[in-house]
Amino acid sequence: MDSYFAPAELRHRLSVEDVLVRYPELTCDHEQYEDSLPDLPYLRSVLATFVRRLTTETTPWRWTRAVAEQVRRHPIYADERYAATELTGLPTLTKTALRRHPEPFDHLAEPTAVIYTDKTSGTSGAPLDLAYSQQFMSQSLYLEPIKIMIRAGLTGVGAGPVLSVFLTDNPSRGSGLLVPNLLDEVGHTLIVQVDPNDATSLNRVTDLLEDLQPEVLSSKPNLYRMLLDRWGGQRPFASYRPRLAVSGGAMLDDALRRAVADLLGCPVVSSYAISEAGYLGSECPYGRMHLDLSVHDRFEVLDESGRPATTGELVVTACANSCMPLVRYRVGDTVTLADDCPCGGPGPVLAALRGRTTQLFHLGGGAQLSPTRYMKLFELHPAVLEYQLTQTGDRRFRLRVELRAELPPQQRRESLAAVAAYVEAGMPVPVEIDCAEQALDTTSGKFTRFRSEVGNA
Repeated sequence: MDSYFAPAELRHRLSVEDVLVRYPELTCDHEQYEDSLPDLPYLRSVLATFVRRLTTETTPWRWTRAVAEQVRRHPIYADERYAATELTGLPTLTKTALRRHPEPFDHLAEPTAVIYTDKTSGTSGAPLDLAYSQQFMSQSLYLEPIKIMIRAGLTGVGAGPVLSVFLTDNPSRGSGLLVPNLLDEVGHTLIVQVDPNDATSLNRVTDLLEDLQPEVLSSKPNLYRMLLDRWGGQRPFASYRPRLAVSGGAMLDDALRRAVADLLGCPVVSSYAISEAGYLGSECPYGRMHLDLSVHDRFEVLDESGRPATTGELVVTACANSCMPLVRYRVGDTVTLADDCPCGGPGPVLAALRGRTTQLFHLGGGAQLSPTRYMKLFELHPAVLEYQLTQTGDRRFRLRVELRAELPPQQRRESLAAVAAYVEAGMPVPVEIDCAEQALDTTSGKFTRFRSEVGNA
């Protein structure tokens, strides 16, 4: 495993204090770091398993009586069918089932020092409540960028003081977060907020990248598009050139991949993850998506009848997160399995992935809006069951909001006005918003929360 990392004598490091002095707008969760220290042996074990699986087929994971007893402590799996000893005989689990269950998981069913809670973004329906065990959160925070780099074929990983910078336009992140390196082999990870419509914010992030020289630059496709537009197709850096650019959170089209690679002067790979289970996989140097079995237990592809297929819906079983184990969980994305991969790595490998895409609104005059700004709407406005934002002109929008049925008339009016104000405040330029209450049909599979009726969007 050591062969993938830079030798100790070639590693350059900055202390947490050094980074925070240079960038006082960043925050650091020191308590989370301290809580993660006991997980270091676990992290090394998972990473060793990941490296071993790069070249070697291992014994497939099996659903056993012991596993069944563990997951059946959670209410969503109380059904007697989960006592079966064959995984393929178990029912599949859907997002709809989780939403309908009043309390699907008993987060205290397994002893864990710390429980982290969150919600899904809600892009495919009302947000789901999430819970992560301490160990699961640690491997997600500290191992994901390392796995992506190694899977992409890089060696000498960890020479620089900053391993990875993830750029987000989500304002709920604040200015940014420093995640200190837990493994000596690599540098820190930063999550940095940028507003591409604000020149000061854009220059601040450009200067940070030039200064810290992270080995990996990560973001979502929409934000890459906005940054490319703002940089005018010209390299904004005097010397910075990442070793790898990573795109995740939505589908990356070939044209955008080429544009990012040309501008940054490095390979670009896609990373595949869902909030419910974390990192699912990433691409090898040949552009094939390899699914990760170092933490997750099993992947299946099922057709519409629920039978194994080459092309169908991806289903994951992932029991490592003791607070929220997923058994035959339908991810919602359509995939095609590959027989093998030119890189020589064992399966499972995807030949095709048809997953999520994200709307990008063009507001005229160069102003753009990514719906990432509204990821906290459900959390901030709990009266909302669903909403839909449709662009009807360069700076005109139709906002339809479904509110909880039990709200009295006055509270309905106040909630509707508050949601409209929240959406308007997220716009980078003044816009007109036609806001009204409306029941929204999300059951047909055709519902899209963010839409555009404008040809250039």
